[in-house]
Amino acid sequence: MDQTPIAVAAPDAAGFRRAMGLFPTGVSIVTTGSGDSTSALTINAVTAVSLDPLLVLVSIGATGRMRFRIEAESVFGLSMLTDRQAGLCRTFARSDRPEGTAATHLLGATGPVSGVTLVEDALTALECRVHDRVDGGDHVLFLGRVVAIHDGENSARPLVFHRGRYVRIGLPLRTDQ
Repeated sequence: MDQTPIAVAAPDAAGFRRAMGLFPTGVSIVTTGSGDSTSALTINAVTAVSLDPLLVLVSIGATGRMRFRIEAESVFGLSMLTDRQAGLCRTFARSDRPEGTAATHLLGATGPVSGVTLVEDALTALECRVHDRVDGGDHVLFLGRVVAIHDGENSARPLVFHRGRYVRIGLPLRTDQ
């Protein structure tokens, strides 16, 4: 069987961003600290890594203030957003995003195990202790050991980012055909 060759573009940052934009991702807010020391940032680079031990990976800009705060605190919260939280997502994606008690007030919850601020009414939220960190080019990858899981509303839909915009997940596909 002859295969049609795939067109190849020279890899560059713009092409890579465009290619990765084709992959739908959930949207989360990563947090560290609480009260006056709360920091929060919208991210979409989240991966479940291991079930034993429970590990999750988040990717944080290497030169951003969140990286240094996670390193200093050694704990972080990860709140997966619902489709009703797009405004909160945009607020914490800005470079001038709220911090301290203003952020705590907007996010609305505190993890009982680590004390880290979490998003109230998130799809689900995790409290994590930093297990390891890896330099990844212009980002730092933090592996977090999950120390608490907080379930949200079961009927809520996740906030999804695809092709540069927010989208809703549609109907389930039939896989038995």
